[in-house]
Amino acid sequence: MLGRFSIKALWLRGEGWEEKVNLDFEKLFSKRIMLRWGSVGLFDLPKNSFNWDSSITYRFQFSPRSAFSCNFGFWGTKQDIFSVEGYRILPRYKSTIFRRWIFWEISPGVMWFREGDSFKRVFATVFRFEIQFNRKFINKNE
Repeated sequence: MLGRFSIKALWLRGEGWEEKVNLDFEKLFSKRIMLRWGSVGLFDLPKNSFNWDSSITYRFQFSPRSAFSCNFGFWGTKQDIFSVEGYRILPRYKSTIFRRWIFWEISPGVMWFREGDSFKRVFATVFRFEIQFNRKFINKNE
């Protein structure tokens, strides 16, 4: 199991300090299966507010060039009490295209945002292209 904790402090010009706290745990079950729990807290000191996000992500690697993940999460705020402002389910498929360092990704998902006492469902799909710059993957013979 791997754990990670980080704190970042930011000075927002004219507004004051903001602090971000991350806590993640990863468990590798095999060379192809991983589970991650992650939480983020954002303290906005000038506004005296606290926003948070927590999620669990399951990852499965089909091959060295393709993988699937699914993120289940929720987020919210703390004013007087902690409140959940939304939920999400975000599956994602990622694969190389043309070369080992060029990726494409599709991530359809559904999120529920709080509206009063109920939640509004929103569907979304993200398409992404990614280029990784790393000398060991760039090969003239590829």
